[in-house]
Amino acid sequence: MYGHDLANSRSQPDEHTIGVANVANLKPAWVFSTKTAGDPGAFETTPVVSEGCAYIGSTSGVLYAVDMTDGRLVWRRQLAVPSPGLGGAIVGAAAVDGDELIVLADESGGPYAEAFQRSTGAVLWKSAPFVSLGGVLHEREPGRGRRARRGRLVAS
Repeated sequence: MYGHDLANSRSQPDEHTIGVANVANLKPAWVFSTKTAGDPGAFETTPVVSEGCAYIGSTSGVLYAVDMTDGRLVWRRQLAVPSPGLGGAIVGAAAVDGDELIVLADESGGPYAEAFQRSTGAVLWKSAPFVSLGGVLHEREPGRGRRARRGRLVAS
């Protein structure tokens, strides 16, 4: 769960190595920034870590896979978000589902979800734009009006 719990405490109750006695001696193992990657955006979300890789998206719509051992860029993918909404192009942390990495892109006038192959960054699927009206998810389909789906997002 994002933020660890509903209160967003970000607590790590299973962490026993880092504590008051040694926190002052900690040093970064590596640093990865959008600037050094040539990206004008920023990171405004929490990375997701899975099987030795950290996945994070920037406000300018670049999705990154970074090796956790040395901070080396594994792959990067620029999303097509020509008109980002407030907060930037990629909002919130990505979700990992097996070999898929799923992100929400905040395209002004119609945000969408997009899935990528975790190992390569290849695009697997992209949803139609959607909006939420009164707790019901609506998927916009050009020429077909709106279809409501309560409680789930289905992408094909």
